Amino acid sequence: MPANGSPRDSMRAWLPVAVFRVAMHAFPKTARRRYGSEMVETFQLAYATRRRLGSGSARQFALRATLDALRAGARERRGRGGVGSSPPKSPLGRWASNTSDRIWRELGVDLNHALRALVASPTFALTILLVLALGVGVNTALFTALKAAILNPSPYPNPTELVILDLLNESENPAEAGEPFPWSYPKYKILESTAELGAAPIAAYARRTLSLTGRGDAVRLTSEVVTTDYFVTLGIEPAKGRWPVADAASAAREVVLSHRVWSERFDDESTIPGAMVTLSGQSVTVVGVAPAWFRGLSGQADLWIPMSAVPLLVSPTLLDNIEGHWLQVVGRLRAGATTDVLRSQMDAVAAQVEAVYPWSDHDARHLAGLRVLEEARRNPRAQRAVLVLGGAALLVLLIACANLGVLMLARGADRRREIAVRMALGGSRGRVTRVLVFEVLLLSTAGALLGLLIATRGVDLMATAWPDAFMDGSWNLRFVEASSFQLDAVAVLFAFGLALTTSLLFSLGPALRLARTDLAAAMRDGGSSTPRERLGGRRTMVAVEVAIALMLLIGAALMASSLGRLLDVEKGFDSDNLLTFTYQLPRSHPAAEAPRFHDELLARIRALPGVVGATQGYAPLDGHNWMAGVRQAGATVFGEDNRSIVGINLIDEQYFSVLGIAIQSGRGFNALEGADDRAMVVINATAAREWFGDTDPLGMPFATGVSLTSEGKTAEIIGVVGDVLYDSPAEGIRPESYFLHRQEPGRDATPLVRTVGEPFELLASIRAEVAAMDPDLPIYGITTVEDLGAAQVGDSRVVAGLLSLFAGLALLLATTGTWGVVATSVSGRSREVGIRIAVGADSAEVVRLML
Repeated sequence: MPANGSPRDSMRAWLPVAVFRVAMHAFPKTARRRYGSEMVETFQLAYATRRRLGSGSARQFALRATLDALRAGARERRGRGGVGSSPPKSPLGRWASNTSDRIWRELGVDLNHALRALVASPTFALTILLVLALGVGVNTALFTALKAAILNPSPYPNPTELVILDLLNESENPAEAGEPFPWSYPKYKILESTAELGAAPIAAYARRTLSLTGRGDAVRLTSEVVTTDYFVTLGIEPAKGRWPVADAASAAREVVLSHRVWSERFDDESTIPGAMVTLSGQSVTVVGVAPAWFRGLSGQADLWIPMSAVPLLVSPTLLDNIEGHWLQVVGRLRAGATTDVLRSQMDAVAAQVEAVYPWSDHDARHLAGLRVLEEARRNPRAQRAVLVLGGAALLVLLIACANLGVLMLARGADRRREIAVRMALGGSRGRVTRVLVFEVLLLSTAGALLGLLIATRGVDLMATAWPDAFMDGSWNLRFVEASSFQLDAVAVLFAFGLALTTSLLFSLGPALRLARTDLAAAMRDGGSSTPRERLGGRRTMVAVEVAIALMLLIGAALMASSLGRLLDVEKGFDSDNLLTFTYQLPRSHPAAEAPRFHDELLARIRALPGVVGATQGYAPLDGHNWMAGVRQAGATVFGEDNRSIVGINLIDEQYFSVLGIAIQSGRGFNALEGADDRAMVVINATAAREWFGDTDPLGMPFATGVSLTSEGKTAEIIGVVGDVLYDSPAEGIRPESYFLHRQEPGRDATPLVRTVGEPFELLASIRAEVAAMDPDLPIYGITTVEDLGAAQVGDSRVVAGLLSLFAGLALLLATTGTWGVVATSVSGRSREVGIRIAVGADSAEVVRLML
């Protein structure tokens, strides 16, 4: 290298030598000591000579020399000869060494021929790569979701030992009989005290929301209220600190944080354990941090509080409420215990619960049962959707494979003369077949790599689009996290295995057929014609492609039609530019004064620029927060056996006007009415029709499960409004009742704000108004009502969208296959076309003939 060379030239000269030095480590130490420096020096001299001839020649020499060094070094380490080794002495050893060298040389030559053949046909190679990549990428992405939703077990130690212990209700109503429902704490204590229960330990848990203050902005977090053995039952160890101790005097003020909350809110690791935080206005101590992957059985926990903290942080009466059913129970089977034995013990527990706490409804009776956690956490709808989409993806792959076969057959027809020449010059059918197989292997490897890129994007899109309805299994049990959709080693192996299998399966036949080429016929035809009988296989595969594509298109169209009917369901209100959020006043705020806070906050929001109106009440399309049985409607008094169910909504006087709900008769509420006025209620048209028929309901008495109509009291029906859709479109309209929130005070509220433009642009101003009234009051559940409606049909929308995507891919691939057959047929009949044109046929007639 010249002394005045540029730094870049120096780097170019130094790097190949350094790489060659690294490659020399493939040789044993003895060979490196004897020949290493000499080989490196020889490489440097040869490389310098090549550089004078050109940089391209130098690069090729460096690459070839480095690969030769790696191969020779590996051979010597395996004892197969190499630099500095003596040749085998026995005839068998010499024959084996020579045969091995010959095979390796032949494989290298065949691989080189295969690579050159693909480079010489870039259109064919790129088409095969795209076909393979689409098929492999789509199926790998679906395999990732399938593995997460069906194949992956629960992430707890020995998950098959975990069971959910259910409380059941034997009722005369077939729809309610045998349905699991939560335990109340007094009833759970009977289960917990059962001696020699086949599940031990057991634990109860439930979700509650709490506000966290004192560490940055106030925020509303989801907590799991747990009994002592919750973490022991699941086999979870804390990442930091410890779990709460039940017998400790301070246990009621101890909290465990999720890893996410700890990492976001605590910068100094030394503060755990022992850090102080404020939960719902109460000072508590952080004693531990959960592992990063653990969010509780509910899958949504940001923190965990012990059951002894319920009177302090949640409700002073909840633990004593016999009919307050709010707890799920999990247990781990004892060593040697079986689910059959435990199930019989649960029957005895149910009998004891019935004896101590009988139902007020004499037609009902306590039962108990169990479910294995692995089954209880499953979401059948999600699994069916993934299986349906997996089947569609396999059909797309089948079309891709058929396309692969079509293209290989078409390419084979064009290469008949080339293959015939090779075989005529002495090439064996085995060598010819091997070159063709090597082409397939190269294509499948490249297709798998490209397919993994497509799968990576597909997995990200699937995780983003995964609907909330597919997240959970049964109540309070998380089924799968969309964040678990990740390409791991298993998915990568699946992609390469799928690409290799499909490539060989659909290409080996054409390759073998091509290797059996009739030499005389190929040389005579010159490879210029394709007899019609050779197109039969390709036409059959294309027919299959078209049939499958049409099947997917019809399925996607039917799914889209069903989704369209769901979206066209009349909602009964105007959802444009409607923002909603929720907040809950702390327990330090008297419930009787809560309506004044709600009304003042709404007045502040209405005064903001860009706000059309603001109101309070449950948001439509978000499900029912509160439903109760009707005790009386007009002259009809309902018993326990025929009680109707009604939705209950606590609203302010502007709810109907802001949401655009039509008042059909009577009136709504007004701003002057309050807690001291007579109890009033507005019902929807469905409720009026179901309970009163053609009778005018105005002025009629009405009673349901709210405190102002309890103990024989009734509310007067003052109005009937149009039907509003609160549940999913599939569930339809239900009877609804609306009460004035000032007559049924509560600390929680859900404002709805209609804006002139984009609702989220006013979010900062709304937060400022909330902070002005209470700086420690967090708001949560921030969304638009349109997004709530989209979430109601999110699962159908995702399935329909993916089916449509697969159908489009299938149509594209089928079109490609059809084009391939037609193009091959036309190119093979070029002599015939030339003769027809020569004898007078015009272009239009030839085109009609080919079509």
